[in-house]
Amino acid sequence: MPSKPTQRRNSDNLDGKPLRTLRAWVTKPYDDLIAYIWSNGLGEVILEAVSLEGTRSTASVHVSDAHPKDSYLVDFAVVEREMDRIRGHFALVTLPLDNVSFVTPTLDSDVTERRILLRHYHVHKKYLQQHVQREANDQMSILVLAWYNMRFIEIRRDIRKAFECS
Repeated sequence: MPSKPTQRRNSDNLDGKPLRTLRAWVTKPYDDLIAYIWSNGLGEVILEAVSLEGTRSTASVHVSDAHPKDSYLVDFAVVEREMDRIRGHFALVTLPLDNVSFVTPTLDSDVTERRILLRHYHVHKKYLQQHVQREANDQMSILVLAWYNMRFIEIRRDIRKAFECS
């Protein structure tokens, strides 16, 4: 039985469309991932995409999450009721979002605890960069802004949890 994809529910329910976060491997080097999403009729399903570029994979790390070689991670803000529409387009990751074992930032460490923290910080940095870019271009709906706020809370919680475990 296949496991469920990685997802977190956004507690804000604006316009009756709650968002979930899905993490997926993107296998093609899209110049503009958002343009690809819209050209495939997914623009009303995927409201935001945060590339975790720098997380390129060269081999499979986890059997149930086998991913294509030379792929990279992207977190998608997905309208909950439309989630099934994206399954055929991307290889979804089934590990929990707080598991950052696939994330490989440019800076890494031989110390396990430090490596985990660096990976969480990398994810936070990518979200922050994307958030600032979208906000500067005035491209963010209230629903997407609520999703970012929720993700920042979750990522900070994951970082605190990692600190406590180290």
